[in-house]
Amino acid sequence: MSAQAAVARALFSAFADSGVEHVVLSPGSRSTPFVLAAAQEPRLRLHDHVDERVAAFFCLGIARVTGRPALMLTTSGSAPAHALPAVLEAERAGLPLIVVSADRPARLQECGANQTVDQRDLFGRHVRLSLSLPEARVAQSEGDVQRMMRVVARQAAQLVAASLRDGAGPVHLNAPADKRLEPALGVVLPEPPVAPRLFLAQASPTDTALDALASSLAGARRALLLAGPGTQPAEPLAAPVAQICAAFGLTLVTESTSGLFFAPELGDTPRLSHADALYRDASVRRTLAPDCILALNQFPVSQGLAELLRAGKTRHLAIARHGMPDAEASLELLIEADPAAVLRGLLERAPAVLARDEAFHRALRVRDAVLTKRAESSLAEVGETLTPQGVLRDVAACTRGLALGLGNGLSVRRADDWLLHGSDVSCVLHQRGLSGIDGGVSGAAGSALALGRPMAFVLGDVAFRHDLGGLAAAARLATPLVLVVVDDGGGRIFDELPIASRPDLAHALTHFTTPGPSRAEQAAALFELPFAAPSTRTELRAALARAMDHAGASLILAAVDPALASRLDHELRASTEAS
Repeated sequence: MSAQAAVARALFSAFADSGVEHVVLSPGSRSTPFVLAAAQEPRLRLHDHVDERVAAFFCLGIARVTGRPALMLTTSGSAPAHALPAVLEAERAGLPLIVVSADRPARLQECGANQTVDQRDLFGRHVRLSLSLPEARVAQSEGDVQRMMRVVARQAAQLVAASLRDGAGPVHLNAPADKRLEPALGVVLPEPPVAPRLFLAQASPTDTALDALASSLAGARRALLLAGPGTQPAEPLAAPVAQICAAFGLTLVTESTSGLFFAPELGDTPRLSHADALYRDASVRRTLAPDCILALNQFPVSQGLAELLRAGKTRHLAIARHGMPDAEASLELLIEADPAAVLRGLLERAPAVLARDEAFHRALRVRDAVLTKRAESSLAEVGETLTPQGVLRDVAACTRGLALGLGNGLSVRRADDWLLHGSDVSCVLHQRGLSGIDGGVSGAAGSALALGRPMAFVLGDVAFRHDLGGLAAAARLATPLVLVVVDDGGGRIFDELPIASRPDLAHALTHFTTPGPSRAEQAAALFELPFAAPSTRTELRAALARAMDHAGASLILAAVDPALASRLDHELRASTEAS
């Protein structure tokens, strides 16, 4: 009997039993028995990506859409180390990810064997669970093999459960394999055992927690509800948010990555479109500071709102699936549970009479409307000129009820101020766990695959160059993925650094903005992707329409003037002072 083949088969059968559907493979010899086992399991969908870093972020893109763990399988040596950036993102963002790393057997450790490194606990404290597969060579009898198969079936179920528990996260299985790596010819393998069914504890809020939150909110007269980056789809959260805002008299602020930004279920809920710009103004923070903020999920990436909490005069309450969203050390109360469940429980405790400062909420909306009017006039003034702000508008319009992806950096920040809540976008996908630009294209490709319907992804030129390998993943898609690269000559978010205003330090700014040629057209040609480089908004909209009709990935390069883009942002913020 080929014990190693039997164990590998039991492992991937159990992963399928436990709900894993997608397995991403990166080539290598030591992973041979596991690749063969995965290929023989009809319930698994296999995807091949030569770059392990791309493979890991591709998995995250799938998990972001499905809510289920995708599995990446690597060979031994340095290969699994390339998954670390995605593991860190999965940990912070609360996304399920399973990394299975093939390894040399124990007898080859610490003796100079090729491609051998200690891979046990490779990801340290950044994974929810780290297990090692038993070495099949120690099996002495058919009974040993059967017991080993039951062990690995249990391990697969444990890993899947751990990846979904407590807000979800990454897990790691190190899998030693010994030569020979392929099963012997003619060997009939035993039927794999069924994996045990594990039911996760339900993280429902307690009555004590709900009573405390309701009590904290009931007396607030000038309260805001902030919806920050989260992984929950808009549908189950939008209706409770609208109901809570009405029941407790809250004004809503939604970051573009919250899953609520475009939600039609919010109806006429009072909300702000430019909260960050408003509260960057010190005079607004003095005269229109809220007395309480209730934050959902991660705290929004907003300098102005962070300044509010830093001042120490606004009470800070939070609801999050996992983690401690308290960068300003301002948190008074946190309920760690499903936000929708908390809001539904909170609704049952709504006050009979609202203690709402109508003048405060009205004044905020008036100032916010001034900024919206200014944004509209600014885009009208520049007309056909391509700007990042206009590109975001045009891309959102072209999705026609489909998905919009936002890369990190200025794309997210500008989306908050320049996109319109009424745009017809079904969902916003993002990678906000660590706010890094790593793996943006790869993650978008994974999300597009899992969605199975068209999506557009907006990212900067530095993020594009950082993940050129992700184009290989995008090129394999059969559904439209429109990659829109906003080329402003480098990481212009660093133009906001204090040194940007120092003439004596201007020579050093290129070390932060890292300008350089994107070579987007050549990259598109390398991976045989349709390419367009529009020079006007009309040409951009035409290119977007063509790309949305193409059965696969397309690349659009929108070259913009960084000085003009920055001027529009600063003029919008200046409108706060003028109002």
